[in-house]
Amino acid sequence: MISAEAWVPADDLRLEDNAYYAAVETDCSLLITAGPGAGKTELLAQRADFLLRTGNCLYPRKILAISFKVDASKNLRNRVQQRCGYAFASRFESRTFHSFAKLLIDKFLPLLPEEDALPPDYTVGSQRIDNKQIDYNSMIPLALQLITDYPFIVKILRSTYTDIFLDEFQDCTSSQYELIKKIFKESQLRIIAVGDDKQRIMGWAGALNEVFETFKTDFSAKHIGLLQNHRSKRLLRLFQNEVIEAISPHYALSFDTTLPFEGALEFHFSSTQEEEANNLVAYIEKWINEGIPLSEIAVLTRSHLDIVTYDLQAKLKAKKIPFRDDQQLQRITSDPLARFVLDYLLILTSKHSPTAWTSFSNSLKYIYDENFNPETLSISKIRQNVQSKINSISWNEVWELATGMLNDIGGNKLSVLSNEYNSLARMQQSVTTLRHELEERIKDGSNVSQAITQIGTNNVVRLLSVHKAKGLEFESVIFQGIEEESFWGDEHEEMCTFFVGISRAKSNLVLTKTSSRPLPPNTSRRWTEERNLHKKFYSFYYSTKNTVDPLWNLF
Repeated sequence: MISAEAWVPADDLRLEDNAYYAAVETDCSLLITAGPGAGKTELLAQRADFLLRTGNCLYPRKILAISFKVDASKNLRNRVQQRCGYAFASRFESRTFHSFAKLLIDKFLPLLPEEDALPPDYTVGSQRIDNKQIDYNSMIPLALQLITDYPFIVKILRSTYTDIFLDEFQDCTSSQYELIKKIFKESQLRIIAVGDDKQRIMGWAGALNEVFETFKTDFSAKHIGLLQNHRSKRLLRLFQNEVIEAISPHYALSFDTTLPFEGALEFHFSSTQEEEANNLVAYIEKWINEGIPLSEIAVLTRSHLDIVTYDLQAKLKAKKIPFRDDQQLQRITSDPLARFVLDYLLILTSKHSPTAWTSFSNSLKYIYDENFNPETLSISKIRQNVQSKINSISWNEVWELATGMLNDIGGNKLSVLSNEYNSLARMQQSVTTLRHELEERIKDGSNVSQAITQIGTNNVVRLLSVHKAKGLEFESVIFQGIEEESFWGDEHEEMCTFFVGISRAKSNLVLTKTSSRPLPPNTSRRWTEERNLHKKFYSFYYSTKNTVDPLWNLF
């Protein structure tokens, strides 16, 4: 343990003044508003390091972090482990709102009212089944019911934690906020809420209007803004700033236009979706030839990813450029047990898999302890055997090795990988879903190693919706379909969605519009094939280009 005065940011990182203040503040709750690339996750990780190392969060008490999405929760947990080490990180709980609600339900299951009673081995699914299964929409209301009926639960929670982190706070719904408010308002706990009102894109899911002001009032929180964008090149930041001026003018920055604007920004028009796909593949091939890793290339859509990227996927297949539809797979790849199995399969079947080795070893240290030697599981010997017959080994052989590894470790130990693994059935569901996805790719013509690589690594071009891309960043981004037919919701929310999409890019951003987007064969859906340019969004691009070079559109 060290004094607060002796603490410095972990890994010798430099924090801007406001971020440093937020990391070390201990006298009040905080509301942090920050744009894309401002380092929100890093700030929370550094604050966790400060609280744990300086004794502001003393053993056995913990820090509770609650995020809106599973991948955001996982990313934050991983970052805290990197900055704090496993010993301190063991007292950092990173959950989603649903995971937190489920924790309360699991711990106080016998207290549920008779009409909501659930057995110890209850399941979670899309529908609610009396006395057997709970659906996601019921979790938070049930947790609220428990803490309302049994106030002692609130006392237990307040004595368990010293600090609460609320990530992506702009997407907090009224019921989620009510849960936080009922438990932690008027307590001695420090609450730090972090978000960006320019990225509020979950209104369709019930995100609460004016949640920042409500939080400031309810928790007497001090408001701090992080201004610096550490992610995007200067030209892209100028483009983002055009959108910011339309959403929240007081957040807009001034730029010195005499300095060079690094980065690439293009708006591509085409007559057909097939023509668009041909040109986009050319962009992707160009980036690959420039040395940009596949993992740093992403294709985004506002919605209907399968339709908008249909021709592009066909062209990528024809060019043998690896890609992955993250819309389908993100839940699998962010599941800790599925990730653990994927890492193991990658180690066995790939020639070089340093990232998988690191991830798998870290998981084993989490399961056992920091001194655990992965070779206890004879991994090198098993891998050598697999590699000796990699061109002929069957899928069943490889999968049996994976299940054998899981059986050797045991369900009790594996359950520590996630707070959601309250039953063997839940863990089996994760593994079964992964197996199904791998087998589907093998049926489509991929060999065993290719199927595992497509799902298990990020060394692919990633296709995903803007909602799924939130919190991620890529060197090069293609944003398909800047068309009126794609952005049809609340004007402010769609502006925020557009902002989230364009702010994923670090160096290169290509926006597209095509005149025609037909439905793929054998697809039945309400759809408008003829497409029209979204003139408002194009005006931001036009203004940016005109600022950089007033003569750009004259020829």
